[in-house]
Amino acid sequence: MKLSSLIVDVSFFGYILVCIFLYVKGRAKIILHPILAIFTGFAVTFAIDFILFAFFAYFNVVNLVSALLTLAIAAFIGGFVATFLSRENKAIIGLWEGIIFGMILLITIFVYASTNIEFLNRNILLAFFVICLVFAGIGGFIAEKISTRCSVMGLFDDYKKKSLVKKAINFMTQEKYQSLTGFNNALEFANEALELDPNYALAWHIKGGALIGMAKPEEGLKCLDNAIELDPELGLPWYGKGLVSQKLGKYEEAIDYYNKALKLGLKNFDNLHVDILYRKGIILTELGKYKAAIGPFDKALKIDPNFVDVWTARGMVSLMLNKSEEALGYYDKALKVDPQNFGAFMGKYMALMDLDKHQESLEYLDKVLEIESQQASLWASRGILLNQLGRYEEAIICLNKALKLDQKEPRAWKTKGKSLVRLKRPEEALKSLEEALKLDPKNSDAWFTKGLAFNQLAKFKESLNCFEKSLNLNPDNADAWYGKGLSLEELEKPEKALKSYDKALELKIDFKPAKEGKERILASKFNEL
Repeated sequence: MKLSSLIVDVSFFGYILVCIFLYVKGRAKIILHPILAIFTGFAVTFAIDFILFAFFAYFNVVNLVSALLTLAIAAFIGGFVATFLSRENKAIIGLWEGIIFGMILLITIFVYASTNIEFLNRNILLAFFVICLVFAGIGGFIAEKISTRCSVMGLFDDYKKKSLVKKAINFMTQEKYQSLTGFNNALEFANEALELDPNYALAWHIKGGALIGMAKPEEGLKCLDNAIELDPELGLPWYGKGLVSQKLGKYEEAIDYYNKALKLGLKNFDNLHVDILYRKGIILTELGKYKAAIGPFDKALKIDPNFVDVWTARGMVSLMLNKSEEALGYYDKALKVDPQNFGAFMGKYMALMDLDKHQESLEYLDKVLEIESQQASLWASRGILLNQLGRYEEAIICLNKALKLDQKEPRAWKTKGKSLVRLKRPEEALKSLEEALKLDPKNSDAWFTKGLAFNQLAKFKESLNCFEKSLNLNPDNADAWYGKGLSLEELEKPEKALKSYDKALELKIDFKPAKEGKERILASKFNEL
């Protein structure tokens, strides 16, 4: 009986391997998880072990005969089950089961049993392998015929179509499958389900979603419309139409579709309820309706407090409403769910900047750069922040990194120019500012900084021209009015300079340099009297 038990155990180990193979390759007819296959295999193994032990003990069958009978039965069952579970229902699957079973059995016997079973020889082992192939093939052949007959009669069609749709949904929703290959597989399953039942609304929905995922929105929308026509009470197709409209920037239309989906309900897809609320909030944020976005986000968070993207989106709404302290709280909650969340780090950096907490904001910007170090705009932001902190040399290093990644980053060129002016390196500053103005000729701040660089070079006509261009773009810049006044004073145009200083003081009452410039001109006039 020892050999018989070994055969049964090994045969179902082979059966488990085939089931796992079918699962991994997406070829299983049902949603067959490897763990389910293992439990099924062990359960059947113990049952057959017990039955065979009782049978052979009762009839006093010799060990070799019992082994051959056990082998035939196990190979037949393995081939039958593997073929029946496969989507194609082809006998070749059973044959593969037999090959796997036979090879594992021979290896197991050679390693563990050859010294303990005296009557085994090469011919008997060869017979074992042939029996594996023959009976597994017979099992596969019978399974193929039964499956074909069942298909012709329409038996199990309802079960099959639901299983196919479930498998398609796996490919649509699980992150590891969300690729062109995954959508292709989902489409294939949906088409098979529709062959069984052309009026299956859920299959039309899945097909539409797969086509949309494959960048075929027009075909996908037709399928979604078919699903709605077949089942007007199905909420899922409305959700799919909302996704397409949102992607196309038709925001109002998308919200209408999402509301329709919520009204009809999303049976067995409760997670989509939260997703719709999140998407509605995102759309309202994009439309600048920040207060209106709060409701959907807060509802989503009540349902799923671990939805990290909603926390970060909610924080952004608070930022847009100039509630930076409140925004920090939402970003902190996002980081509790995901301690390395890029959006939360970025949000905290922006909120702390709004609160003029530059040193703290720098810490979070550095965390952002640890995650994404190849984005020029982030290095430019770090350079700007360091410039504001008065760390000009460090700022230039960051700005050079930004420009190495993207030569057309205008903020990097402009801020580099500002840092160089601060370091009293006007010639280099002018080169950077020229590049900035090529990319953004209407940047008031760049023209102002260029005026400062010319002032350092004592080129006051050029500086005056730059300050005037800056003021044409932004007449409320008190610093530019002061710079203009200083240039006019150096060009010995005190009356015009005085007017510029007065304008600067209108905009900034306690502007000390402008006060000093005005006093200097008035004192000069007094001395002339």
